[in-house]
Amino acid sequence: MFDLEDYVVNQTTQQIGKVIGHGHSMINNNYEPTLKVLVDQGEGSDQPELVVEDLSSVWSQYQNSDPTAGAAGQ
Repeated sequence: MFDLEDYVVNQTTQQIGKVIGHGHSMINNNYEPTLKVLVDQGEGSDQPELVVEDLSSVWSQYQNSDPTAGAAGQ
């Protein structure tokens, strides 16, 4: 499980963000853990902040300590 403030990357969408919460979702009568992530829209972006909630299993630890550096640190 990831801690609050950890940076993660979504394995499906490649979105990078900071964990801001934990939750759960009911799938096939089972509770599955989820992460609530504040997605990085990129520096200077005019897009509003985006919070994504997805299954914990689709997120992995982001290897670059500076998420603004892009995917080059992976």
